[in-house]
Amino acid sequence: MRRDLHTFRGRAGQYIFISSASVYQKPPRHYVTTEQTPAANPYWKYSQDKIACENALRATKGLAWTIVRPSHTVRVGIPSVFNDGDSVAHRMLAKRPVLIPGDGTTPWTLTRSADFARPFVRLFGNPKALGETFHITSDHAFTWNAIYRAIGAGLGVEPDIVHVPTDTLIRYHRDWEALLMGEKSFVSLFDNSKVKDVAGDFACESDLAKVLEEPIATVKARIKAGGPQASELDPLMDRVAKEQRGLGG
Repeated sequence: MRRDLHTFRGRAGQYIFISSASVYQKPPRHYVTTEQTPAANPYWKYSQDKIACENALRATKGLAWTIVRPSHTVRVGIPSVFNDGDSVAHRMLAKRPVLIPGDGTTPWTLTRSADFARPFVRLFGNPKALGETFHITSDHAFTWNAIYRAIGAGLGVEPDIVHVPTDTLIRYHRDWEALLMGEKSFVSLFDNSKVKDVAGDFACESDLAKVLEEPIATVKARIKAGGPQASELDPLMDRVAKEQRGLGG
């Protein structure tokens, strides 16, 4: 970011920074996120670095800017709780259990990249977008249970889902804390009225099967080209699933 600010200050009519909706306050204080929600994520360094970039941009003189915060935007990657989409697909196909934090009913917003693109490009050269911050997401959300079942359906299998409390998962693997507490364990619902006021109304695909069409097609192609793949976390996930299911006899 510092290099970009040095390069483009005084030379560009608009600098658009792609930030992340993960910068929003965690844990959230309200179930719907707006641009007025504070940017404060004490768990995930990725989000903290995005916040630092946003702050550096706002403090720069002589450069008109726009900040865009996408949420979970999908194109060729399988959406997953642990950002391990291909691993989820491989585990499902191998009839191995897949883990979901909590009871799997937390709403999570998925936005196709093609749907994101339409309002995004309308911010280019838009004077109303200068000096402003926007998130761009679908207005529709799906539970993690529904997302994983739809992935399984697309792959032609019934997923073996095991629900595990978030704090339990973190005790098994400390590295999961940043992602789970920094984003994936919480409700993901967004108010897009600000960007619609500036870029115009837009609609995103609300059929989950269609949202997942491209990710599933591309993961099938990757599997066909590379064969079944194992993850270094497979033994741990198997252990967590077995021990969780063993509770209460």
